[in-house]
Amino acid sequence: MRRVGADVDAGVTTPVRWIFTPTHGGLRSGSFELPDLALAVVRSDKRSRENRHQVGTRPAEFVQIIASLAGTPHARSARQSRLGEAEMRTAMHGIRAVVFVLVLAIVGVLPALAQDEPRVSLSTSVDYSVGDYGTGKDTTLVYVPFTLGVRPFDRFWLSVTVPFLYQHGQNVVITGGGVASRKGQKGKFAQPAQTKTEEGLGDVLLKASFILIPEKEFIPEVTPYFKVKFPTADKDRGLGTGEYDETLGVDVSKQLIGNLFGYLEVAYTFIGEPAGTTLHNSFGWSVGAAYAIVPPFSVFAFLEGATAISPGQEDPLDIRIGAEWKLVKALKLTGAVTRGLTKGAADWGVTVGLTLRF
Repeated sequence: MRRVGADVDAGVTTPVRWIFTPTHGGLRSGSFELPDLALAVVRSDKRSRENRHQVGTRPAEFVQIIASLAGTPHARSARQSRLGEAEMRTAMHGIRAVVFVLVLAIVGVLPALAQDEPRVSLSTSVDYSVGDYGTGKDTTLVYVPFTLGVRPFDRFWLSVTVPFLYQHGQNVVITGGGVASRKGQKGKFAQPAQTKTEEGLGDVLLKASFILIPEKEFIPEVTPYFKVKFPTADKDRGLGTGEYDETLGVDVSKQLIGNLFGYLEVAYTFIGEPAGTTLHNSFGWSVGAAYAIVPPFSVFAFLEGATAISPGQEDPLDIRIGAEWKLVKALKLTGAVTRGLTKGAADWGVTVGLTLRF
């Protein structure tokens, strides 16, 4: 399912349909994007019109209530006892001006938050993981991405991610296709003898995706995407490779039975090689399911794997289990835990994130 909703009858005769949105990323891909399962209630055209009508009347009701309270004789006489007539008129004009500005803000914000198909997404998360990745020495990674996504036209999303990276232990390096072991590497990317701690700007990511085939009754939604990793991280401090990486992938999703949804992703990443370093291109995959238990709570589970990037590194494989809580219509909270199943992956990880869509 996409980040945007799709119209499905949620009236009396047809149950609510929940749309989940898993995005590629996480520990496997090395982009550390929050595994984003956007939970959105998609309602019928009739219900949508009713909701939009209700949203549109609230600002007017709000104005009437405030105006009645601000202009009652009792309130006016109470103020007149403390202020002169001129001061009273000035104060009332000020109050009405403030109310007018507030109403304009509400009128402008509520329709955006009520959209079934948002056009802007703001998200951030904290991704904490620990593992030795087959090197014999643990590396702790804390990845905090800030992502802005926009939908300039239907079916097309464009996003940019600016991450902060904390790394304790220099036994691995993050690429656009996953975490690569530095064991056996030479030159600047040789595994260091001493443990060091570095932090700073990570590699900026730019991603474009397009819904090629919308979901239908017997047809899954198919969304190809293209992602570029820009070498903005400091390679001399081991925060990146200093090279560009490009990823071509496709997301496939489908409602299976009721509130159960299935997901499949495959991707191929072209890894840039620094001088004197051997890194392999990587093929990654992810398969999982999500289930809406009760509005607005859902759970999900994914099995993710990839081919190893460094020579001698075991292919990473992990399982990710989590839940999503929709705080309000446009804001959701997501949490997940990850457990590595091979030595090529982190031993374990925890992710907590927030996403705002409007």
